[in-house]
Amino acid sequence: MACSSCPDTVYGVRNEDTIQTTIIGPYPGDAAPETGPSCDGLDDIVPGTTFTLYASLNSPAEMCSPELALTIKSTDDPALTGGFLVDASSGCTGRVSLQFVSLASNVSVFHDNPDGGPYAWVVEREFDPTGDGGPCPVQVTCTDAFVAQNRLVQP
Repeated sequence: MACSSCPDTVYGVRNEDTIQTTIIGPYPGDAAPETGPSCDGLDDIVPGTTFTLYASLNSPAEMCSPELALTIKSTDDPALTGGFLVDASSGCTGRVSLQFVSLASNVSVFHDNPDGGPYAWVVEREFDPTGDGGPCPVQVTCTDAFVAQNRLVQP
């Protein structure tokens, strides 16, 4: 299938966009949109933490559905360096990645979620403990969700 009319954005994000993401707080309630086991016991990302993310759109061959990949370029979270988190309360370490998760249709991550919801999108943190997990409160790859605000830094 030719992709001449395929979308060139995912959630309003274009290939090679640089995005500043500021965490507002954990996604409230029990129905978090996590795609794996919960990261219960792992420190939350502190509200106000800022990430600078680089976006790449990857389109599988012969398909018109690009996938969004985010790379953490920088953060003001001292526990996270080079994509690795050192959990302050347990001392465990692991690789961290972030992604946007849509909770509604036709979502742009540049539109702020209303205070108290309903939320149209969240930031999902995936944590993969290094080695055998050691002192980690989670022993397998886990995910948790956060409410955030985004702004485009570089078109």
